[in-house]
Amino acid sequence: MSEELTIQKLHWDNIKKGYPYIEDNNDGYIYGIEYSIGLGDTDQQWFKSETERDRMVEEMLMDIYLEIEEPYQVNPFVTNLIQEQMDKGLLR
Repeated sequence: MSEELTIQKLHWDNIKKGYPYIEDNNDGYIYGIEYSIGLGDTDQQWFKSETERDRMVEEMLMDIYLEIEEPYQVNPFVTNLIQEQMDKGLLR
């Protein structure tokens, strides 16, 4: 059985909402994708324009990727763990 490879569009504002302690603007790279790289792992890539990002998505969809069309949401469990570690001084 092969793993289903997925791709999902991202926007930097969604990441900042999920991680409120992020203070940067991602150097203007606000349009992104998160895609499968195998064995349940994912990677992200960021673009300066929506057009550039969407072109990459179209290329990947022509290959073997399936698009996840729901809006990307940060896992609140991860956000809470990181915030707790910051509160304890374990992360900066």
